[in-house]
Amino acid sequence: MARVNRRFVALVALILFPFVITHLVRAQGMSAAEGVRELTEAARLLSVGDYEAVSRLLEPLAPQLAGDPSTRPRAVQAYVLLATAQAALGQNGPAKASFVAALKIDAGIRLTERDHSPKVVIIFNEALAEFRSTIKSSRTGLVVGAAGAGIVGTIVATRGGSSDPRTLSLANLRFITPVVTCPDGAEAFPITVTLTGDLNVPGSTSVTLDATQVTLVITSSPGLPSEVGFSSSLPASAIPQTAPVGSTSVVFSTTLVCGNGAGDAPRVNEFLGRVTLSTTRGLLTAETADRMRVNIP
Repeated sequence: MARVNRRFVALVALILFPFVITHLVRAQGMSAAEGVRELTEAARLLSVGDYEAVSRLLEPLAPQLAGDPSTRPRAVQAYVLLATAQAALGQNGPAKASFVAALKIDAGIRLTERDHSPKVVIIFNEALAEFRSTIKSSRTGLVVGAAGAGIVGTIVATRGGSSDPRTLSLANLRFITPVVTCPDGAEAFPITVTLTGDLNVPGSTSVTLDATQVTLVITSSPGLPSEVGFSSSLPASAIPQTAPVGSTSVVFSTTLVCGNGAGDAPRVNEFLGRVTLSTTRGLLTAETADRMRVNIP
C-alpha cells in the first residue's frame, strides 16, 4: 500500500531541532540558547501529556530565567507551561503559585478556554484574582510596557493565531499549496512545503525571528489510520526574518519526505502545519486552520 514513508516520519518525529540564538546571555550559568531549547522541549512534552517530565524540567528552569533581566520575559512562558502541567497532575496549589509568578513578570497575560482546559483557566483566574488583590493592597504597582504586553502571544499556542492587536501573534496561518502529490514509485522523495501567515507585532519596536521550526502532522489517513499523529520536523526557514511594527506576511518553507511504492493502491494523507518561532520576544506557536492534502496515486 502506497503511503508516506512511515519509518522516516517516525524517525523525524523523535528529532527536536534545537533553536540557535545569535547572541548569548547568562541566567545563573544558563545561556539563552539553552533556555530556549529546554522551553521548546517542555512544550513538546506537554503536548504528549508527559506532565511529570515538564515539572521536572521547568521547576528549576523557570526561576533561573526569571532571575536575570535578559531572560526574564522567557520565564513567563516557563511558568505558564509549568502551571499547566501541575494542574494536569492535580497540584492546584503549586499551579496557582506558578501562574502568580508569571503574572508578576507580565500582568497582562490571559488564558481562555479556546486554548486551555477549563480546569487550567479556573486556576489561572484564581491566581489572577490573588495577584490583583496583592497589587491593590501593596500599591507598589507593576509597569508593563509594550515589550511585556507582547509576550502574551508567546504563551498560547493558537489555531491560526490571536486576533488581539496588543499581542505578538501569528494569524491566518495556512498552506500556500494545499494539495501536493507524491509521485508513483517515489522513494524518499522530497516535497517542498510552504506556509504563510500574518505576524502581528505590537508596541514600538520590530521583532527578529531567531529560529523557525515547522512541524507537519498527519491528521487523516483513511487508508492507514495508524499513521494519524505521525509528524515531520525537517529544517525550516522564514522570510523575512525581521518584522516591523504592524502586520507582516511571513512565508515559511520546509520539506516533507514521502514514499510511494510502484503499483500500490492510491491513497491520501492530510497534514496540519504547526509553526514555532523563537523571537526576540520569546517563543510563539501557531497551527494552520486548513489542511494540506498529499495525494499518493
